[in-house]
Amino acid sequence: MPKATARRSRTFLDKDIFESFARAISDREAAGQKVDFTFVGLPKIEISEAEYEGKNVSVTVRFHAEVVSATRDKDGTLVEGNADQVQTIADEWTFARNPKSRDPNWKVVSTSQLD
Repeated sequence: MPKATARRSRTFLDKDIFESFARAISDREAAGQKVDFTFVGLPKIEISEAEYEGKNVSVTVRFHAEVVSATRDKDGTLVEGNADQVQTIADEWTFARNPKSRDPNWKVVSTSQLD
């Protein structure tokens, strides 16, 4: 990941989430794989949970996204996904911040893929 992108990403990602994303990218690169990813749309977004605990507010959002995703090996052979078909994926992301902080940004503190 380029250094400028990594610096910006750290602003919006919890340390553990950043490290997890960076590790997945590094592992894919080490395997000689490349992902072609096209975001098509978000037909459904819903807040599934919100809470105020201690000093932080957290909001969990379910994203149902339409994407085209294909992972290819170093020879260009498709190893996962479909480069010609839109698929719907569902993720749940939790965002958190201290509402008394001067920093207006929310951080992603957890992510999970839904079935």
